[in-house]
Amino acid sequence: MIIIIAAAAAAAAIILLNVVGVFGDSESEEPLVIVEEDIDDTDDADDTDDMDTDEAAIEVDVSGFNKGWPSEGIPSGFPKYPNGDPYYDNIMAGMILIVIINTDQKTFDSYLDSLKDFGFAFSPVTSAGVHEGEVDGWGIGAMYREDEKSVRITVYSIGTGNGNEGNSGGDSGSTPNDWPEEIPVYPEGKISVGGSGSDYINITIKDTSQATMDAYADLLVEAGWELVLTDKSANVRGYEKGDRMLSLGMMMNNTTVTITIQNGQWAR
Repeated sequence: MIIIIAAAAAAAAIILLNVVGVFGDSESEEPLVIVEEDIDDTDDADDTDDMDTDEAAIEVDVSGFNKGWPSEGIPSGFPKYPNGDPYYDNIMAGMILIVIINTDQKTFDSYLDSLKDFGFAFSPVTSAGVHEGEVDGWGIGAMYREDEKSVRITVYSIGTGNGNEGNSGGDSGSTPNDWPEEIPVYPEGKISVGGSGSDYINITIKDTSQATMDAYADLLVEAGWELVLTDKSANVRGYEKGDRMLSLGMMMNNTTVTITIQNGQWAR
């Protein structure tokens, strides 16, 4: 799937994996799979025993991406994918997308083991085949596409939990002390805030729901944030208020919401 989200830092950033701050199941039309056939003209038309049929991998659109493995925007010592052709794009501050083409399932499975050895703790794989994990203030989403022989890896910064976590909602709930004043408090879930007080803020809310995120979207509008972007396929909404831009989205597990705030405006 190819989802295009425009931002001030990148007029057209191509997101090939629904992760971080931005994410729900989506469906999209895919290019026609080309089937190559070698047929012996001397055979009877009804005899297909000598026909070789190979499916060509669907071409992945990496236009606008940087070729190679990223040197910034990933954790120090982050494992490098062992084969294939890597491309990457800095979607926005604190989030990077890596796409590897010309690879295979076996290599991807081995790479997941490398990520676990690095320290990533993974949740059960989603129904869409996405592997989501966290380590020391970083989150990751990774998946393999057999039809494209490709891998998508999204890496993003999250709160470290050093005094930045809290629970919202309920009589015993509490909100992190560094929740940004420029947005309403999220009404439920386990909250982690990263970068509060800086130009870039990333908030992760676990144990929440789509209905609560939809209600929170209304709270943002009431607080003066203008809705300027809606991507239903990626379950992401973009807002602006003054010189600040905000993204609100649901991850593919449908229980985690991310909010990202930074300077700038969404490209129209």
